[in-house]
Amino acid sequence: EKGYKILSVDGGKRYKYIYVMTCDYQDMGSWQKVLNTYVEVWDYDGNKVKKYDMGRNFNRVMVDEVNEYFYFHHTGYDFEWVFRYKYDL
Repeated sequence: EKGYKILSVDGGKRYKYIYVMTCDYQDMGSWQKVLNTYVEVWDYDGNKVKKYDMGRNFNRVMVDEVNEYFYFHHTGYDFEWVFRYKYDL
């Protein structure tokens, strides 16, 4: 069985948008295998602005809205494995 779930949400007064990290997963019985990770960008009126397909699985994101970067980490690896992606809206 496959599914879709929210992993994290980032937003607040300092942000122009709400950033929702989601994933597709496959149910493996006692655990869920993450297949792919996405970042969905929403405005404060509830409209989806954009969706980014990250092409791999992560489970943590930090948003640098000033410089337009996403920083990703997968907790299964050391912190030397932090990925930075430039985005634009």
